[in-house]
Amino acid sequence: MNTSAMPQSPRLFWEAAATPGEVQVRFAPRYQGQFGFRRLLLAETVLALMLQQLPSGPWRLRTAVLKFAENPAPQPAALETVQRPVFPSSMLANVRLMQEGQALATCVGAFDREWRPPTVAFPVPPVFGTPEALPLLQNWPEDAENDCRDATGDLWTKSKLPLLGGFVRRRDARGFGTEHMPRLIEPWLSMPDPKGYWREVTELTLEMLAPEPSTPAIATDYHQVLLERCDWSQRTERLLGSIWTRSGNPIAALQVSTRLTD
Repeated sequence: MNTSAMPQSPRLFWEAAATPGEVQVRFAPRYQGQFGFRRLLLAETVLALMLQQLPSGPWRLRTAVLKFAENPAPQPAALETVQRPVFPSSMLANVRLMQEGQALATCVGAFDREWRPPTVAFPVPPVFGTPEALPLLQNWPEDAENDCRDATGDLWTKSKLPLLGGFVRRRDARGFGTEHMPRLIEPWLSMPDPKGYWREVTELTLEMLAPEPSTPAIATDYHQVLLERCDWSQRTERLLGSIWTRSGNPIAALQVSTRLTD
């Protein structure tokens, strides 16, 4: 049974097996980017499959923690799902992407039936100006999936810590949803770090600050992205990120851990 939501999905397809909760995933060549495996595209896939496997009801994602161990081989992988109701109005979901007995990626998601606004106030993002006036960012061919306008140069002059950011919008906004949040930051994470190392995402924490990304924003409009490098060693780094509407309403907060490679 072909359950891909979009004909042009980067997934060749995902298939529901006879047993509920078991899903087989096959990887299209698009997952292998110009430089390394596209783990943020894998994050989108795992989030989408987790959302698809939820029981019926108006479940809204509050937080998701994704960890990546190995890069998949170009062959089918199996998705294992477990849902654990915590209270009548909240639930934990745990999914693992398995291949040849090894976990490639894991994701733990916390869901609420009724949306509660976050208690922590986030500062208003920097004023980047109008997106159309900023330079186009396209590091690799896969970045062409998004219209990215880079403000990193302006941000660096205003902060002691390395900052990345600007505006981004999906060129194909059909079906835009929560699972697409990780790839909004992909163009900036495809940049080398200040010493010229490339970034491989090892862990991603996503916290939704709005019930749905399409509620406070028009799906075809730009989103603001801000990434701050707050901790690093010779071969690892941690970045704090946030995603906003063009007008400055918060949508999501992110923590990203990367491994730096030559």
